[in-house]
Amino acid sequence: MATAVPTEVAPLRRAVVAYARSTGVEPPVLDKLALAVSELLTNVVLHAYPDGRPPGAMAVTAELAGSEMRVAITDDGVGLAPDLSPRYGLGLTIASEVADRIELASAADGGTVVRLVFAARG
Repeated sequence: MATAVPTEVAPLRRAVVAYARSTGVEPPVLDKLALAVSELLTNVVLHAYPDGRPPGAMAVTAELAGSEMRVAITDDGVGLAPDLSPRYGLGLTIASEVADRIELASAADGGTVVRLVFAARG
């Protein structure tokens, strides 16, 4: 868990990539994972706390489940906009291109959760 500010994106990305590497995830997948996580965390920083709201929380969780690396990025911001395209820009598009699966949902306690799935082997 971290505050949704630009300086927290890289440490969170490094932590999830280090975890994935420790489970045996291979470099081609690690690169995709790093890109998707960076893009989605940057989306949180830029869009989850608009209109001068103070930055809230963002978090990344990851687990190896069989042959899949599952990653969730959560925030407690304003939640999903009805029309995602202008609000989320290219970050969501990039993440959806590199992940094997992606799911967006409103978090139970407000905010957003994005779940990504990557094949653990390239």
